[in-house]
Amino acid sequence: MGRQGFRLRNCFGGRPGSKGDAGAVWIAAATLDRYLQSVGKPQIYGTQFLTPAGKPPTQDPYDRALIGDALRHDLGVPKIANQRTSWTG
Repeated sequence: MGRQGFRLRNCFGGRPGSKGDAGAVWIAAATLDRYLQSVGKPQIYGTQFLTPAGKPPTQDPYDRALIGDALRHDLGVPKIANQRTSWTG
């Protein structure tokens, strides 16, 4: 999916979330992270894992300081401390 597709999914994902669909809110956070990665910027929610060849999975680049755990909770995104354990490979 190209950058335009990530932006569109982010926009549409937020609309159902405003109507109480928690899954759509998470989709909006995940597509924003994916979009940021596609333009060479750090993700901000930590929803994306990359597996470089011959290396362990990583969330980097990731700006862990920008979004607090309270907002992560509201968006259905795990706390930073729980994110590595939530990845199931």
